[in-house]
Amino acid sequence: MSAPVTREEVMQDLRRMIIASADHLALVGPRNSCVDDFLGFTVGSWAIGKIPDISPEKIDLSRYAVTDLVNHSYDFAWQVGERENRFEMDETAYLSMLTFLQGSHPTFLSNSEDVLLFDKSPLWRTLETARARQGLIWGRDLDTRQLALLAQMTEAATRVSLSKEGIRSTGQKNSNTGLSVIEHEDALRWLKGRRAYKPTERAKPTDATYLDGDIRTLLEDLGWKSHISDQIGFSGFNSLAEIADVDAAWLMEVLTDGDAEVDVLALERIGMLISSDAPRFVGFAIERMLRAKAKSNGKAPRSQPPRHGTSQEE
Repeated sequence: MSAPVTREEVMQDLRRMIIASADHLALVGPRNSCVDDFLGFTVGSWAIGKIPDISPEKIDLSRYAVTDLVNHSYDFAWQVGERENRFEMDETAYLSMLTFLQGSHPTFLSNSEDVLLFDKSPLWRTLETARARQGLIWGRDLDTRQLALLAQMTEAATRVSLSKEGIRSTGQKNSNTGLSVIEHEDALRWLKGRRAYKPTERAKPTDATYLDGDIRTLLEDLGWKSHISDQIGFSGFNSLAEIADVDAAWLMEVLTDGDAEVDVLALERIGMLISSDAPRFVGFAIERMLRAKAKSNGKAPRSQPPRHGTSQEE
């Protein structure tokens, strides 16, 4: 399904926010031409709290760095547009988006209209959906509004659907919204059953951040779990396990030298994601696992990975 709001609707909101920012600049900025410099054209007299009649179409968005951030957020939130933008946001982009969402939505001094939050604007919906999507990737619990945004449903319909499927809240409330929170695994399972929900596109192995240098030396010297945690371009082991299609508990056993069952195909999928030399990675991983198994004094393996293309229940 297509995005529920158009890019142009979002950009029109952004233009209005820039005009509102100019309204504040007229109050707190230096006198004379600061508003003209900010907007890129002469507006004449700008009395505090009295905005000149400026059409949003006059705002040249290419002048503002935030335009690239909003475009990125739009692609990521609705999984459209530039392919690279549809992948997980890096920390800098996410924090910039969050800062803009939480602290950069001025009201017009003349009528106290909050441009971003007014009637849950297309810009607000886009940024909040991007925030919810990133939270889902990071394994966070989501509130009912965030689920509604990702599923492109109303909040009321979302609550009814969750109830019908027997999904209950954790008993906690989102400190920002006061809404009930749904545990991450339940939220993900529910979303996968929604027709309008689009899973986040994942980078292919050729797009991944690789471990460079001698794999054996790097992982033996630095500690294999900590090095992978520090170096890979994924947020946590749950995300890596999901992308590689292996059980997260099994992966944690592998990376902590636990007593995990050796699975060459699973290790190969992991190696393709985090190593520029997957066969070499697999060989080293098997050696580590066999040595760990020898130290376990013959104990039965504690966890086994699901085979590719099968569920854990099979």
